[in-house]
Amino acid sequence: MYLAPPMTCSLPPCISPCAGSGLTYVQMFSGINEEYSNNTCETNNAQAYKYECDEQDFRAMPRLRDNTFMVGDPAALRFSCACAGADPPLKKKCTIPPNSSNVPLSSWKAGKNWDGTQRDSGSKVAPLPTDEEIAEACHRLLQF
Repeated sequence: MYLAPPMTCSLPPCISPCAGSGLTYVQMFSGINEEYSNNTCETNNAQAYKYECDEQDFRAMPRLRDNTFMVGDPAALRFSCACAGADPPLKKKCTIPPNSSNVPLSSWKAGKNWDGTQRDSGSKVAPLPTDEEIAEACHRLLQF
């Protein structure tokens, strides 16, 4: 289980996502042949991921599936990706794919992973567990 740390900063975007590929370049193949699956992330951030993507090039985003996102307000959690390779040095025109910009999980799943599989298939959003539930899970995990 990953607990996304809270972030404090004065300049947006100030996101501590469950996973991301920020500050990487598509031409470096960040994300290609990578996978983010079978994870549980507890967060109070509005964005689950911070990945780069493009309609023609999803290489900066790994294959996503079977993840659980536990958040304070499940209805407020959004999924999106930024334009990959839209940096001024590359001068690349970037088009955010449909269902890839600030959308709920149901719309996000309409997109495809770089390998053509359904994005975040099997993933779900759930409310944050109580302190007692977290303590119980730790006891079970540590067997004491």
